[in-house]
Amino acid sequence: MPFRFLFLSLNQAIWLLLWLTCPVSAETAARNPYCPIEPTEAALPEFRADYAGETYYFCCSECVEIFEADPSNYVEGDERSRNQNRSGILAWFDGVWNAAMLMPGLSLGGLAMLGLLSVRLLSRKLRPFLGAECFAAIIGLSLAGEALSAHRLRTQAERENEEAKLIHQVHFSTFHEYGDPPIPAKPQLPPRLQATFYRGNDERSSQLFNGGFYRTCDFVLDLCDSAGESIGYGSRLDIDDSFLRIRVTRAPGTPDFFWTPERMANIFASRSAEKLLGRNGESVEDAVPMSVLRPMWEWEMRYPLEPFGETSKGDHLKGIVYHCEKRFGAGDVQIGSRFHYAFQFDLVIKDGIVQQGSDIWMGATYRNRVLRIWEIPQPEWLSSEPIPVIEGKNLTTDPKLLGIEGHVLDQN
Repeated sequence: MPFRFLFLSLNQAIWLLLWLTCPVSAETAARNPYCPIEPTEAALPEFRADYAGETYYFCCSECVEIFEADPSNYVEGDERSRNQNRSGILAWFDGVWNAAMLMPGLSLGGLAMLGLLSVRLLSRKLRPFLGAECFAAIIGLSLAGEALSAHRLRTQAERENEEAKLIHQVHFSTFHEYGDPPIPAKPQLPPRLQATFYRGNDERSSQLFNGGFYRTCDFVLDLCDSAGESIGYGSRLDIDDSFLRIRVTRAPGTPDFFWTPERMANIFASRSAEKLLGRNGESVEDAVPMSVLRPMWEWEMRYPLEPFGETSKGDHLKGIVYHCEKRFGAGDVQIGSRFHYAFQFDLVIKDGIVQQGSDIWMGATYRNRVLRIWEIPQPEWLSSEPIPVIEGKNLTTDPKLLGIEGHVLDQN
């Protein structure tokens, strides 16, 4: 009877274990979310190559060929190189520990088996009480524990896989290119407390005005108080009544599609860099929405400086605020917020007075899936130098050439 129970426990637990530990998906197995050759492109499960016992994923077959020609040139942080200076004992211990953690239930069961055998060998008095039933119970419990552990790992992998898909859908390569939190490089410009930046068009075509190199909007950044009075060098700054002001002005000739009240209502400012900010409609506590100055033409956001006083040190008041856009999935459910731009400031304050050297600037924190870095230089896309404005009307109304079609596809 005990051995029959042992066989049934083994048979049922093994089948359960195999079902629970089957791969969730090829994407879950992928260790690299972005292509090692083209780091702004997502890695796809159908393009893969093996190297040093690891599987790497790529965006296309050409990248696989490039990688296989010289894998060591693209692999960073190889486990063997990280451990090359570790002692043999530590490396051995790490190997044993990692192997045990792959199947914790069976590992604990094995230890319990060894303990039971040791007790049987050392104590004749306890031997009659530690028979086949105990061995069967340990095997059953260890397999059950392994099944529960596998189920937990499977559930965690599914959740992480789903979140990874949403993050990629919302942000594409933002966190890969700009870090976590995303912080774009500071422009090489003299310090100033009123800064103007010009946003350029994404598309290029001979059917567009100036080949597509034209302005879509202006950003004007400055500091102000609650009455809207500008704060400059030599001004007194009351942190409880001071704001980073972001004014957005639409450029002439751009399609109405991008500036409708419905679209602008999805824009807000926040200092949070949470990857799925506002998911499922969760409230963003510090969200500052767009205020309309001129319908369809001019908007403004004022983000308070007061929260940054808690983290600033010495005479410097520093901070970063993100220009966010709500992103929606199936059923118009919000899945997160894309970070389009980062507005930053580094203020030198002495005795409450704003000093020379204080600075305000901005940078982009994303490029869409069709805007490749090598096709459109950064100064043609976001620049402190004026970008040409459309004179009259654009040369076409084609929604694809104007970027409308791509914008809709990108949002979905």
